[in-house]
Amino acid sequence: MHVGNYLALLRASERALAKGFAATAAHHSEDPDIATVSRRFARACEAHRARLAPLRSRYGNKPPHLSDAIEVVALRATLFRGGRSGLLGALRDVQDLWLLAHRTQLLALLLWQAGAALRDEELKSVCADLKEAADGQIAWLRTRVKEEGAQILIAAPPAQGSPVHRVRAWAGVVGVC
Repeated sequence: MHVGNYLALLRASERALAKGFAATAAHHSEDPDIATVSRRFARACEAHRARLAPLRSRYGNKPPHLSDAIEVVALRATLFRGGRSGLLGALRDVQDLWLLAHRTQLLALLLWQAGAALRDEELKSVCADLKEAADGQIAWLRTRVKEEGAQILIAAPPAQGSPVHRVRAWAGVVGVC
């Protein structure tokens, strides 16, 4: 049975998501909506991890396999590259959080299904709550993209001295966008 392994993966995914939300709140403190909601989601992800503890003792308090642990760390490191700032940075961070939230949602769904097969009401209840929380996070993230994404992409000029600005200056197209 691999339920213990997947519980460890879900805990690791919740931790990566919590760190991602916390980093996003810190990097975009000038946007009160992003900062406030991201801090709240980060705290919720840590609370989700605590709710998984009794289940892990029941199904084996297994750490994720080394390759699984590396996978979660590598995913977060790949997605969140440095402290992005500005509107475009916020959009990129929201996209990265969306991916991590979907991973968490899928793991919670898989474990809910395992709970149903095992007739484990506690596992089903916890995983249903975690999936519902991920659904809420995904909805908020999608709303941010829908409300602001296009405007950011077409209206925000590259910052003076940014890599995009330097390339455009070199190519002689500064001010074209």
